[in-house]
Amino acid sequence: MKKTLSISIFALGLLISLPALAQTTTDTTTAGTTATTVTSEGTTTAKPAMYPIKKPIKKPAGILTGNTDSASIATAIACVGTAVSTREAAIGTAIGTHSSAIASAYTARASALQQAYTSTTKSQAKTSIKTAWSDFKKSTKTANTAWKKDQKNAWSTFKTSLKACKAPSDISDSSNSSSEIAVQ
Repeated sequence: MKKTLSISIFALGLLISLPALAQTTTDTTTAGTTATTVTSEGTTTAKPAMYPIKKPIKKPAGILTGNTDSASIATAIACVGTAVSTREAAIGTAIGTHSSAIASAYTARASALQQAYTSTTKSQAKTSIKTAWSDFKKSTKTANTAWKKDQKNAWSTFKTSLKACKAPSDISDSSNSSSEIAVQ
């Protein structure tokens, strides 16, 4: 009974002091680095702000600046169209080169394996088979590396051209770059 009474009196004391604590105001400075708290008794304390003010957002690249009349927008759109055509031509050439290199690797592998299976000894066949597959892996790796490099160069050139166009960012198809084929 005594414990319950003493806990009740302690809780009552907290309830009485809570309204005085609840009458606090907080002001944050414009820099967002400190917060000032004023209590009902008139005391002032400064603490670091919980959420500092963030830096202003910069204008994203590719946003049309300056004159936004329809002639300027039409010119910018035509510029983007030219950049896209150049990019697509470069990617088309690169994928054609990649496809030819991969086809050549398969043809060479087929020929080497066919030759390996005409061997008369087990060790000769095993060595020839291993060499055929090793050469195939090297060829496909070289072709894939060249594709990735050419693809990256095409997109890099496109992005540089796009910046020069100063076109609205919503008319560019850059967000679809992840749809390109990926090779290992």
